[in-house]
Amino acid sequence: MGKSILPIFILLFVQNCSYSQSVSFSLYGYNGCSAKTERIGLYFLKKDSTINTPVDSTGICLLQDTGVYKLSTLFFDEQKTYSFHTFSSYTDTIRIFSIQECSKLHSFSGYCCCGKKCEGYQVDYYSNGQKRIEGTFEEGVPIGSLKLYNTDGSLKSIRKYSKKGKLKKEIVYCDEATRENFENKLYQMHDALTSHNQ
Repeated sequence: MGKSILPIFILLFVQNCSYSQSVSFSLYGYNGCSAKTERIGLYFLKKDSTINTPVDSTGICLLQDTGVYKLSTLFFDEQKTYSFHTFSSYTDTIRIFSIQECSKLHSFSGYCCCGKKCEGYQVDYYSNGQKRIEGTFEEGVPIGSLKLYNTDGSLKSIRKYSKKGKLKKEIVYCDEATRENFENKLYQMHDALTSHNQ
């Protein structure tokens, strides 16, 4: 009887060890408004078509495979990727933006600065030090020009608002690759419509 239990025990031990191999990831956010670092629980890591979220309120995300994952969270709109090469524990700290659109979080549509309606001239920055957004606000509503930037510091768009905060015009800027991609899609659509009509 003792000889038959040993192989079963070894088999269970090996299976348990193989299931326990995972990448453990924890995300923290530095909040410039409060000057505190807090654990973030609302995020996901995506690899190919697989989306991984934290398993519980601890904010720890367990990944069953190593590889390259993309981060997505409400508090951070920069592209961030992680390369996990070994089954181990990893952490990262991101900078939480101080200016955010707050229509979903509050009863009004506009911008919040550190959780309150933006007031006066405000600027927020990406974690690399480049400007992210700048503009003048009254009671959370943009007045005049609101400039949005890419992570490399180039202009993404300029939104022109009236004195009452109504969007009058938006100018969107794109890099050469984005422009070429857009033009190629237009040519493909033109070719498809031309061949369909013949």
